[in-house]
Amino acid sequence: MKKTFEYDDKLPALPLPTLEHTLERYLDSVRAVVDDNEYANTKNVVERFAKGIGRELHEQLKTNIEKRQERNWLSKWWDEEIYLKWRLPIAPTISMTGFNCLVPPETDSQLTRICVHMYACALVFETIREERYPISYVGKHPLTMHQYKHFFNTCRIPHKGCDELMSVFRTVSEDPRRPPTHVVVMRNGHMFMFDLYESNKLLTPPEILKRLEDIVQQSDQSPGLGLGALTALPRDEWTKVRDHLYEMNEQNKINFQRIEQALLVYGFDNENAENLTEHSAYEGSIPVHIGDYIQNHIDTLEKIDSWPIPSDPDNKIIVHELLFIYDSHVLNAINHAINLFHQLAENIDIIVTNVNQCTKEDIKQYVRIHPDTYFQLCLQLAYFKLHGNKPASTYETASTRRFYRGRTETVRTCSPEVVAWCRAMVNRNDQLAESERRKLF
Repeated sequence: MKKTFEYDDKLPALPLPTLEHTLERYLDSVRAVVDDNEYANTKNVVERFAKGIGRELHEQLKTNIEKRQERNWLSKWWDEEIYLKWRLPIAPTISMTGFNCLVPPETDSQLTRICVHMYACALVFETIREERYPISYVGKHPLTMHQYKHFFNTCRIPHKGCDELMSVFRTVSEDPRRPPTHVVVMRNGHMFMFDLYESNKLLTPPEILKRLEDIVQQSDQSPGLGLGALTALPRDEWTKVRDHLYEMNEQNKINFQRIEQALLVYGFDNENAENLTEHSAYEGSIPVHIGDYIQNHIDTLEKIDSWPIPSDPDNKIIVHELLFIYDSHVLNAINHAINLFHQLAENIDIIVTNVNQCTKEDIKQYVRIHPDTYFQLCLQLAYFKLHGNKPASTYETASTRRFYRGRTETVRTCSPEVVAWCRAMVNRNDQLAESERRKLF
């Protein structure tokens, strides 16, 4: 079996497109969403750019790639410009979220679900650390697995102007010493931590459950500080408050390090099994694939009541509460963060719809196009109808993981051909025959 990261250093470098190709693609994507006068003006600007500063910048870029021997010329810019320099609150603007299946809520308690999930996550953690996690392929082409190193023990650290992605995860081949294996659990405004390993051995689900029950018993006595809300501030504001907390007390520094280096952070103030993750570390496909892998482990685990009951005669279950020293400035910042988050969240509507009448296999068989193409056309037509026959300038993700440390690129799904089809579908009273609409499709 191939090791998880075996191909990562062997993948080809990310190619640099020619300036002409880039500008041609840009004009093609613009054409669908502007009128003739706007397009003529845009084309004129692009032509001047190609002959002047654009040519100079492209040559400088090629020189820098050769001088630095960069195998992915886009990587650093992509991480910083797209994610780490984002100054607005991360949640709910660019954070990723999703729902987990886990186990039926009517048959198991919330704590049971969490302890089994923690146990399964630790198994996946070891699988990646020992490079036994399966490599992703497109056909016969292996994809970079580098982003999987950022799933555990990784945190986005706020700084003024540009954040830092910090990870202490290491594979066994990189460092035989195991990275931090504690988890942080947030409940009712409190933060607790405990290690998933004891005497170098992974805790069983019942042993994890006892620790979670201890956390519930302690945290439900009274509301805690709710310090985690500060991460919902604009990034520069969060930086100032974090620096302030750092300067107040040495224990605050230690607590931050424990949170930022944790294997994972869990919050269970409600009963829904969800995940909320920061986007700068990896693309959405990574937590989806790992989530499926975790679910496979959960599906094969025995019922929790079939595990041996942990013996603890001295009742020395150790969960450690992370207590911060704070002042009125911190309290005001927490209240401001909570209010700001609710203001942003109230402007977002999410509707989850199950479409059972038409599957992707149906689309392949009867429509004979890729399901994603079909879905993008549906989006364009819906937007076209809702917004007075105006097309939607649309972004879709394309993967570049076939290249060294590749992440994503941009696909512009709104093309002149798509707009022509939308117009034909909306103007049903004109003389255009149904066969012509089918051709446009």
